[in-house]
Amino acid sequence: ADDLVSASHDLSEGGLGQTLAELAIHAGKGLDVDLSEVHADLFTALFSESASRIVVATGHGAELVKRAEALGIPVTKLGSTNASGVIAVRGADVAVELSVAELEAAWSKTLPEAFGHAVGANAVVE
Repeated sequence: ADDLVSASHDLSEGGLGQTLAELAIHAGKGLDVDLSEVHADLFTALFSESASRIVVATGHGAELVKRAEALGIPVTKLGSTNASGVIAVRGADVAVELSVAELEAAWSKTLPEAFGHAVGANAVVE
């Protein structure tokens, strides 16, 4: 399928937690994430930065897994999107829920508060 990947994001800046937040914010979706198969504590799983990992959103999970495995690329299903407006992350013994709207507000006002004149995350008004 030509539309195999809907969105993707590397984990090199901010790790999985930052990646999930940005994907949810840009898609306007909630996420249901299960990290119980990830062999790390929740903090390490969410914030370990790695240039060799990406999160991919797809409506064709079986086909994506088939192609990745054919190329020897390891794949782990982390979860799914939903319309809840909440990112729900479950680990082996921990669960966290965060509002996408609250995350977006915090994410979008970081630079304006730091510099007093910035607009958004990547633009500055003088």
